[in-house]
Amino acid sequence: MPQQAATKTNLARRVGVALMLVPLGWIAGTALQLQQRALSGAFAYGAAAGVAATLLLWAVWASRRAKRWVAPLWLIAALLLAWGLTGGRALLYQQQAIAPALEGVDL
Repeated sequence: MPQQAATKTNLARRVGVALMLVPLGWIAGTALQLQQRALSGAFAYGAAAGVAATLLLWAVWASRRAKRWVAPLWLIAALLLAWGLTGGRALLYQQQAIAPALEGVDL
């Protein structure tokens, strides 16, 4: 029983660390995308989101096996997901923008 209690304590600690790192990664990913001078292509943002989803699945799987290196996975996955989603959303808004030649012209 003492070993089982220690395992539950370790799991709770890892979940707490993950819950702390995910918002930090999300903020860092959003800030990173906002610092770009120009938007990347849709493929880059889609690939980042795909890698993030893979890392999230891997982190969930590995967290059940008491690995110490799982915490950085949560951070990196959240960073990549935020960067990809923020960039993808910016691309959608960019496509809806009016052409600069038409600004201020009566249509």
